[in-house]
Amino acid sequence: MLGNGFLPMFAPGGAAANVWTGATWAVSGGNAYNVPALGSELLTNNGFDTDTAWTKDAGWTIGGGVAAKEAGSANWIRQSVAIVGRYHRLSFDIVSISAGSFRAGIGGYAYGPSLTGIGTGYAADALAVFASFNGVSASSTASGTVDNVSLRPFVTATLFASLSGSSSNEAAAAKIATITTGGLAGVVALLDSASNPQNFLHAYHDGVGVTLDKCVAGIYTNLIPRVTVAFTANAQIEIRRPIGNTFQLWYNGVQRGTDQTVADTSIINNTRYGLFSTHSGGTFGEFSLDGSVIPFNLPGA
Repeated sequence: MLGNGFLPMFAPGGAAANVWTGATWAVSGGNAYNVPALGSELLTNNGFDTDTAWTKDAGWTIGGGVAAKEAGSANWIRQSVAIVGRYHRLSFDIVSISAGSFRAGIGGYAYGPSLTGIGTGYAADALAVFASFNGVSASSTASGTVDNVSLRPFVTATLFASLSGSSSNEAAAAKIATITTGGLAGVVALLDSASNPQNFLHAYHDGVGVTLDKCVAGIYTNLIPRVTVAFTANAQIEIRRPIGNTFQLWYNGVQRGTDQTVADTSIINNTRYGLFSTHSGGTFGEFSLDGSVIPFNLPGA
């Protein structure tokens, strides 16, 4: 892992023109990736050591250090945690499964992929709607056991690698090389601060589709709800500002969703741009501003 100041940008002739910030970001095989920092665990008894703390819908039981689900109805094992306005990662392990599927859920709003075999599931989100729904969602036919359910907030500043642009009217674009379903990967535009990001726009792919959100004073608002579009390796995701306070989301050469008006003074005059990722499985092959590629290489690389 590389410290602050990774990914220096070089102007023609090799003179340093700008410097990226992002202490948790690194480069491997030419691709940038992130291992964001996490805060403290929010769930109680997340290893199911006792039959306490969890709301168990019909069919769920706790015993022997796992939570078990019998087929019958689609439902949850969950806890109530206030998470609105802060990105979190929820993960869990499937210990055994004989039928159906399980998936991570945050706030009754964001879900990871439905898993049908032994493994680890993820979800990441900041726009929780129902704060009481944080845990594992099971299909009606699900039969199996889960363990190690964890809900931890991301350290917000570590979600971004950013640099100073030349104006507030530049188009920020990135080619996403790989993605982990349940993780988010994309671009940030008009970021107010690298060390304490509170105001910005960001667009991302979650393995299922693309979304555009804004953040004002640390509170997230969805501008373009997820537009379902298959992930394509190295397709470009982009935030454009064609005129005035009009913003657009583009993915793989096509505008997704409709034009959005953003007039928040805490956003529209900012000049930082960069990458956004909640999982190391989201990697980036290229970043550009107004079509000019900004390399990821280090000095002497």
